[in-house]
Amino acid sequence: HTEIAIKLKSKPRLGDDTAAPAPVPKQKKGFVAGSPEAHALERIKTLPFGTWFEFVTNQQGDTVRRKLAWFSTLTGNCLFVNQRGMRVDERTLDQLARDLVKGQVRIVEPETETLVEFVLTELKSRREAAVESELLVVDLCTGSAAIPLAIATECRAVSAVAVELSPDAFAWAQRNVVAHRDQLEAMGSRIELIRGDACDAAAILPAVAGRVDVVTCNPPYIPDGAIPRDPEVRDHDPAIALFGGADGLDIVRRVVEQAAKLLRPGGLLLIEHGDEQGFPSDGLGVPGVVALAPEFEATADHADLAGRPRVTTTRRPSLRSKRCG
Repeated sequence: HTEIAIKLKSKPRLGDDTAAPAPVPKQKKGFVAGSPEAHALERIKTLPFGTWFEFVTNQQGDTVRRKLAWFSTLTGNCLFVNQRGMRVDERTLDQLARDLVKGQVRIVEPETETLVEFVLTELKSRREAAVESELLVVDLCTGSAAIPLAIATECRAVSAVAVELSPDAFAWAQRNVVAHRDQLEAMGSRIELIRGDACDAAAILPAVAGRVDVVTCNPPYIPDGAIPRDPEVRDHDPAIALFGGADGLDIVRRVVEQAAKLLRPGGLLLIEHGDEQGFPSDGLGVPGVVALAPEFEATADHADLAGRPRVTTTRRPSLRSKRCG
């Protein structure tokens, strides 16, 4: 009882001038200027709502895709939803930035989303025209298989073939496809992963040559000697996934050649490129390279969600246009 009485006496009473002042809240410390976390945080703040992220869910490297539904720079919080629009996660922007730097979270690039939207529109059009019951897509330089997964989990009855040369990236692609197995099955879609060089795609995919509806590619397009601007790209991506020769277009030229052999008449080719490689003048850039290929027509360049030149599209002439010509 004596111990309790001492504790009670030591507590300040209401109106007592000797009462201890309320504790001052600790000031939140930000990231060190110029640090990888600070760069990641600034990048997050520039992203539009609707940007997709991939979250690593376990030690095996399995991932799940979630959409950034909202964030506030005032509260420092952000909200994620799943593919059905259901709220699944809420965290601080600082925490998200740290996880980006650690490699536990990856941004599905807005430019890649632009490419995927073009593909989904094309496949929908083909399905409505009842061209084929199963749609065939080939993704070259697939990396983690983000592009074919985004397509095959959004569009029904898609058969996708994904080609990747890097052993590390191929292992990531395998894990990602396994992690999305249930979603693929629900859509009646499938993805076949092929370890090989995209520059020899027609030779390693003879069974689909001339039958493909859509070819996509996010090739290494950074010129040799250039330094990637994004820290998570510069510090974590292997050189094989980044650099594409003196002008960054060596792989693009080979991909155009391979796509001409893979696509069916009327088939669509989509190539992602760097900011400075679109809207060409004097035949420069990816659109210029594609426009020089006699096997294609209707070449156009498109901006991403941030308004930057990002995706070149071109089409194999249809049998009808050949007959008319």
